[in-house]
Amino acid sequence: MCGNYNGNLDDDDLMPNGESAPSTALLGDSWRAAGDTDAGCQPAATPDGCDAADNELYGRMCKIIVSSSGPFASCHNVVDPALFFQSCVFDVCQYGGMESTLCHILQAYAEACRAENVDVLWRNETFCRESVRFLV
Repeated sequence: MCGNYNGNLDDDDLMPNGESAPSTALLGDSWRAAGDTDAGCQPAATPDGCDAADNELYGRMCKIIVSSSGPFASCHNVVDPALFFQSCVFDVCQYGGMESTLCHILQAYAEACRAENVDVLWRNETFCRESVRFLV
């Protein structure tokens, strides 16, 4: 989810009725066009798509974003990692723990850091290799 690009992070989770969405899944569902029958646009089976055990597992995978001793630590004071972490847990869960999904989120955070003149070296030969390309 990208928000409305008005520079105010506090209103990026608003549903069409003006209320804050309690979850990313419900936010997306609230903006679905009426009468849409595309199977990919149907409401999530559960509000968050994952149970507590899933969230714990995928939270450990995404912890690299918020770790104070991890490769992104130098960026934490410039770009808040909280939303990237939440997005990471949600997306990685939705895709069943696929490393490519994790790498995509990490790349997004690295790019946000780079936009603020903070370079983060987080890839290596065995984790999210540079040669891996993502469709955006």
